[in-house]
Amino acid sequence: MFVPMQISSKRKAFGWRVVPALALVAMLSACATHDVGESTVNGEATEAGLAPDLEGQLSLADASIAAGDYAGAISLLRRTIQVHPEDIEPRLRLGDALQGAGAYTEARSTFQSAEKLDEQSAAAKVGLGRAELGLRQPAAALAEFDQALELEPGNLAALNGRGVALDQIGRHAEAQEVYRHALTLSPGEPSIKNNFALSLAFSGDFAASLEQIQDIATSPNSGPQVRQNMAVIYALMGDRNSAARIARVDLDENAVQNNLQFFETMREMQDSQRTASLLQGQEYPKQ
Repeated sequence: MFVPMQISSKRKAFGWRVVPALALVAMLSACATHDVGESTVNGEATEAGLAPDLEGQLSLADASIAAGDYAGAISLLRRTIQVHPEDIEPRLRLGDALQGAGAYTEARSTFQSAEKLDEQSAAAKVGLGRAELGLRQPAAALAEFDQALELEPGNLAALNGRGVALDQIGRHAEAQEVYRHALTLSPGEPSIKNNFALSLAFSGDFAASLEQIQDIATSPNSGPQVRQNMAVIYALMGDRNSAARIARVDLDENAVQNNLQFFETMREMQDSQRTASLLQGQEYPKQ
């Protein structure tokens, strides 16, 4: 199954991988679970891994998340919130980390607590929208993204998330208009083009879907997620050879053949059934 990516903004956020479901075990690494203890920041030891200032603490959390250590980041950010209970940023980062760890219910509660600190925070509303998507509540997610866009009409993360929510509801034509609008604000943005391509595939327009994804999938900076999305689109178009060729860039032969068999099954489904299957792997917007 293939899934949309989302964009980042000025605030560091962490989200989602895009790989066929049959290859998840091979391609996703486990999160580390070591405890956060003493660390040294600028030569100064700090208790419980906390840096002497808020920015330092957030930087440590960012480094943990970048290394895939969500447990360490979550522990650190919880301690940071105890020290800085009125600052919204650690709560936003904690929500990101919890989502990265798949703890969507707790992420939702964390973003709700951030929203209480600042009801005008578009970032908190986008975070809530992402959490609702993780919980398979696209209507609730759509409401959060709409509120974020009322505050910041050009917020690309909110626009991208709105498109994902509309796709999950099945309103693909509306989702595609959202992506088109987002691309007028940020032409060529890879994550938006990726989501646009997937939306077109959801509605059965595979040729247009392939046109959207080809340039980003063949970019030197392209990762396995986008390439595997393109392989899926080729498979759904009936071009098994191209699908296999692209899939082999990242997957072993057993995974390639398993995925091709799954895609053949999807081709035989009704449109609504196929869309439901594809959406099972959907991931969530970054901020």
